[in-house]
Amino acid sequence: MLVADCGARVRQARQQRGWDHAQLAQKAAEKKSIIASVEAGHHHPAEKLVRKLERLLGIRLTEDVEGQGPASAGGRKAEALTMGDLLKQALDEG
Repeated sequence: MLVADCGARVRQARQQRGWDHAQLAQKAAEKKSIIASVEAGHHHPAEKLVRKLERLLGIRLTEDVEGQGPASAGGRKAEALTMGDLLKQALDEG
């Protein structure tokens, strides 16, 4: 889930690096207006843009919310299951 202060975090991290909107937009391969809109809180970025901003700025823009997100098995996110985990589950169920 996107953090409530996403725009403020992006703005602060961008300014700490001495970048303007155009520089961050270029590095993220996005329009300058999108970056400005995210910072102003008018635009909720798609997951792809969130990941780019997190990587470029070295910040977290998402938070895990109990009971939301990918299905879990044994407390682990489904995407983190290995083939061995899946095989073990199948054998245990059948």
